[in-house]
Amino acid sequence: AGRIGIQRFRDELDDLSFRILNPQAYDTLARQLDRLHTDTVKGVVDLAQTLRERLSSAGLNCEVMSREKRPYSIWRKMEAKNLSFEDLADIYAFRVIVETIEDCYQALGIIHTRWRMIPSEFDDYISVPKPNNYQSIHTAVVGPPGAGGNRQRIEIQIRTRTMHDHAE
Repeated sequence: AGRIGIQRFRDELDDLSFRILNPQAYDTLARQLDRLHTDTVKGVVDLAQTLRERLSSAGLNCEVMSREKRPYSIWRKMEAKNLSFEDLADIYAFRVIVETIEDCYQALGIIHTRWRMIPSEFDDYISVPKPNNYQSIHTAVVGPPGAGGNRQRIEIQIRTRTMHDHAE
């Protein structure tokens, strides 16, 4: 499903299978996601709006998309990298699509000027593409405090439309 362009169905099948095959892990992650969503959703929405405004006011013609990672994808990453739920930087993520490579780096500067970046979560796949020619800048920032005072880490990917089409 992912390879033929219907990733949404693959994600749904993964989550349904995970819920049946590992109900305890699924329930634990679903509760953690519910708590996180309740605590941080307003801050994440505000961050998205601020991100759009800052990029636009700098003259960048861009599209900003967001997503929330799904339970099976979270579990798979936690297992593969031996991470805790709190260690994940990409439960919430934004994708910034701009027109040129120069715009990618300008957007990165705007983002890092406004939000504190997490150095261990930075990758520049534009200057050093992956072997499959994937290109994008990945960074993670410390988001605004949630209702409980915790600050959620948020991943941001920056790429051109051509890079995005290739990745998709």
